[in-house]
Amino acid sequence: MFRLGFPASIEQSTRALGVTIITILAAAFGALTLAAYGIGSRILSFITIPALGLSMASSTLTGQNIGAGKTNRAEQITKLSALTSFVFLTAVGILAFIFARPISAIFIPGEIATIQSSVLFIKIMALTFGFTGIQMSLNGLFRGSGNTMISMALSIISLWVLRFPLAYLLSIHTRLAEIDI
Repeated sequence: MFRLGFPASIEQSTRALGVTIITILAAAFGALTLAAYGIGSRILSFITIPALGLSMASSTLTGQNIGAGKTNRAEQITKLSALTSFVFLTAVGILAFIFARPISAIFIPGEIATIQSSVLFIKIMALTFGFTGIQMSLNGLFRGSGNTMISMALSIISLWVLRFPLAYLLSIHTRLAEIDI
């Protein structure tokens, strides 16, 4: 249990720490950017719920089928989960892109500057929803097959090697810092 559970706990802990670090980075740009980031983060957390459900189901079904010696079925389950996540979350991303303004206004009605800033953030983020679904499905495959170290490594690499350094470099050292609308 420890061999399987410890990497998963490290994965979740590093995700929580990553959210904190990126929030600190957003806070460096002031209250408006932090508020827009907060709204976008809430939208993203709603979006990941169905992807997380599919990931858990994929993990369980993958583990059962590998245990039963049906690796082909486990592979099919993963492909179906990834495709379903991608299609569903891409559709949700399109809706979020189209309705970004009313979605933002729900969280902070009347604050036009914050709404405009969060609309841009939601629109940029909405383009990645389908790929988030694929990543979560693949993490479910690795967890279900007992390869929790691979799942942990992929999550750490995606956050600490790609996402945070890119966010830092692009926001601090380029003209892509806080974008005024």
